[in-house]
Order: sequence, then structure tokens, then C-alpha cells
Amino acid sequence: MEAYVHIRTEPGKETSIARQLRELPEVRQADVVTGNFDVITRVEGREPQELLRSISEHLRPIKGVLRTETSLVLEQASSERPSRK
Repeated sequence: MEAYVHIRTEPGKETSIARQLRELPEVRQADVVTGNFDVITRVEGREPQELLRSISEHLRPIKGVLRTETSLVLEQASSERPSRK
């Protein structure tokens, strides 16, 4: 199961936090974004309690994280497409 975690950070900390998140084994993707949040990350776990533990114990305690909002993936509409770089 997967979830997207939207993260608001202290100003100027978004890139550093995204890098730290990418080092966590449960994090599949972490991107710096514009809008109401500064970083969006995709987290994977076997069950809801594992996701909760990952978010509570690994993501939220990172210095500079001010707020998180989590959206569980209910259904994947399509598989990932290759980058257009």
C-alpha cells in the first residue's frame, strides 16, 4: 500500500529534507514542489500501521518539518511513465 505525504517545511529547508527522505527505505519518491506544501513524498508499506509508523517515527521528526498531510492511495490509475528528459 502507498501514501502521498505532503510536507510543509521551515523556509529554505525543503531541498535538505527531500534529500533526507530519499534515504529512507520506505520512501519511493520525494520532490520539492510549489503550492501549499514544500515537499511531496510517496511512501510504501505493507499495511496502514506500517505507514503510520514510518510517518510518525521517520518523516515527522526530521528537523525542519512543520506539518504533514497524508493521502492514502486507493487505486492506481496507471503505471509510471518514463521521464521525458
